[in-house]
Amino acid sequence: MNVRGDTPKTYLCDNERVSANVERVEPQIATIRPSVRDFDGDASMLLTVQEVAELLKVPVSWVYERTRERSPERIPGFRLGKYWRFRGADVLAWLERQRVGAKSNA
Repeated sequence: MNVRGDTPKTYLCDNERVSANVERVEPQIATIRPSVRDFDGDASMLLTVQEVAELLKVPVSWVYERTRERSPERIPGFRLGKYWRFRGADVLAWLERQRVGAKSNA
């Protein structure tokens, strides 16, 4: 069940595995910023570097390293002036690609 109780959302493709992973991770995004959850409640909200780090359970410095152009595993995000922002759906899709890529390399 997702945050709002709607039907499962699928991002970037119709793959059932991606949909299931989004369902599993979407509630974590909502708990990062409860005030924003009431505004939108889905993975299309913008996340800060700190929120992405909290979602992925990594240090903030790790997220900043993945925003550099020379990073081979660049996390999708964009600059708003001096601030980095990330769409929740893009982060979830990137995370799924990393997981699938890790399995094929194992």
